[in-house]
Amino acid sequence: MIVRTSIPLMGCLVLITILLLLPESAYAQQGTRLFLRPHCSETVQESCPSFDVLDPLTLKTDALSEGEILDLDLVIDNVDGEQIKRTGAQIAYDPAVLEGVSIEADPAFPSAVPGKQDFVPEEGYIKLDLSAEDGVYPSERRIPVARIQLRVIDSSSAGGSALSFYDVQPGGHTVVVADRDTADADILSIEPGVLLVTFAPSEEGSPPIEEPALEEFPDEIAFEDPFVAAELPIDEVIPVEESIPDAIEDTPDPATDLPTPDTTVMQQQVENTVSAIADIQAGTFSLLQTRNVAVTTEGSTVYLGWDPLGSSILKAYNIYYGTLSGQYIQRKTVAATENSLTLRSLPTGTTYYFAIRGVSASDEESAFSQEVAITVGDPRTSTAPLRTLPVQGSVTGNPVAGPAGAVSVPGETGAGSIVLILLIVSASIGTILAWKRQCLVLSTPK
Repeated sequence: MIVRTSIPLMGCLVLITILLLLPESAYAQQGTRLFLRPHCSETVQESCPSFDVLDPLTLKTDALSEGEILDLDLVIDNVDGEQIKRTGAQIAYDPAVLEGVSIEADPAFPSAVPGKQDFVPEEGYIKLDLSAEDGVYPSERRIPVARIQLRVIDSSSAGGSALSFYDVQPGGHTVVVADRDTADADILSIEPGVLLVTFAPSEEGSPPIEEPALEEFPDEIAFEDPFVAAELPIDEVIPVEESIPDAIEDTPDPATDLPTPDTTVMQQQVENTVSAIADIQAGTFSLLQTRNVAVTTEGSTVYLGWDPLGSSILKAYNIYYGTLSGQYIQRKTVAATENSLTLRSLPTGTTYYFAIRGVSASDEESAFSQEVAITVGDPRTSTAPLRTLPVQGSVTGNPVAGPAGAVSVPGETGAGSIVLILLIVSASIGTILAWKRQCLVLSTPK
């Protein structure tokens, strides 16, 4: 029995030993990829640190504060030891959150295409197209391409901000080209994924509440006996008959001498009502859904339109999109006054998926809208056709025609009209009652 139980144990030990002796490439995911990591100047690139893994397609930075610099390296993971001739990358970022500081190409890629080593904030992209010297092609396992620095200019977004690679396909904007005997080849075979830039919570807080000091009382308190009459001189005693008229004259007449009410009570009632309405709206905002999202395309341009959310606390819309259903690695933000978006220079023949979320004044996002999809350049593939194209990127009226049989979800926000009317009426009644109560208190003789 001992021999039989030892054989499986010895087999497991032998298998573990073989796996440990194999090189990393023998059991790791194969393929060439681009990725972002913290800037590292180490000679041995394999010893450089990396960002934390949030999920298989997402890395995340440490929490950054406003004004801090995000210092990155764009690196090639060259598993097969190919000779890298050229690297192109187009990285989407939010210029309202991150500000480009500098891009420094690695000495291995000294040549840049004009305009392709720069930040383009009006488009929301970092554009790179760098080449090695002829015949001097790096082939190491980890090859730095460029050092990128961005500054955090707005850290209010609780969900962070994404850096994502755009147009990852042969002949696209994000490529890794290797030099081969027959012809150059794009060897980028693994999705680069997303880097989520996270932000530290604000250190500003409410000042500590100072509790009032307790008043000290003496150990012995002398009480006046109310039954002991005060001794007054006879000539200073006021006759009761003469004191009555004076007392009557001092009493205000409610009909002619109405006191002026204090407006503080009325103002507080109004403020409480406004605050209650805002709390109701904020509490329901995350449950809302933008409705009637529609999409069409013309050439390499995609047009989106949707019904606006009728909300007093709506600040903006976040439009999420990507080439995989339910996985949106890119985002665009438009103001609350817009209900359309135009995306230009997309790769034709590529299918994109879109979903929209509203953003409140407190940076809370609503629920995702119904996902719509389209293949760039072919309007017939739209899952929710847009009736008309926007004029200069804007939609007038409601240009949306959803798919037949689609179920629309109400997109209004906050409390319903009847609830708001009841709140306003209740506040008015409360204000009147408080005003009357104060008048009665002031007019009652003491």
